[in-house]
Amino acid sequence: MEKSSQTPLKNSDAGESLYQLADRLAGAIAELVKTIKTEEELRIGFEKLLEPITASIGVKSEPKYERLSAEAKKIYRGRPDAVHGQMIIEYEAPGSFSSANAVNHALAQLAGYMTAEANASHGDPIALVNRLVGVGFDGYSIFFVRYSRTTNGKIKAVNEKDFMLQGDLARPR
Repeated sequence: MEKSSQTPLKNSDAGESLYQLADRLAGAIAELVKTIKTEEELRIGFEKLLEPITASIGVKSEPKYERLSAEAKKIYRGRPDAVHGQMIIEYEAPGSFSSANAVNHALAQLAGYMTAEANASHGDPIALVNRLVGVGFDGYSIFFVRYSRTTNGKIKAVNEKDFMLQGDLARPR
């Protein structure tokens, strides 16, 4: 049987479970990180891997790159690497999350983007910030950030250690 030159994610079976899809994505990421060196190469490669996945599960996404909403730009200076609806992704150079400083830097950026988007909304900022999720990704490790209300009703970022999900995505199984 001849190997396809397409990435393994382009030919998704309709009956494939999300677990199988996630497993194939992890395998494709492992192959991707063998050939890249920079944050930009990771962003482009991973975003290309996401396209067929979102299509196969019926999610329509119009990602935005390097930009916040017009109102949020007035509140926060940075630019998120990618925004997919209510998910903000911050990419870092491959393997950089082996440093706690890099994780904390990405977490601070995500918290800033999420707070700016919530405070710039014309509706209820607390309702919006509760729907947002931040994702930090370096090709090997991933973490998720969400906001929750404190007992006094203020918004705060949940500690990144509560959501740090590290995996050896690029190591052979």
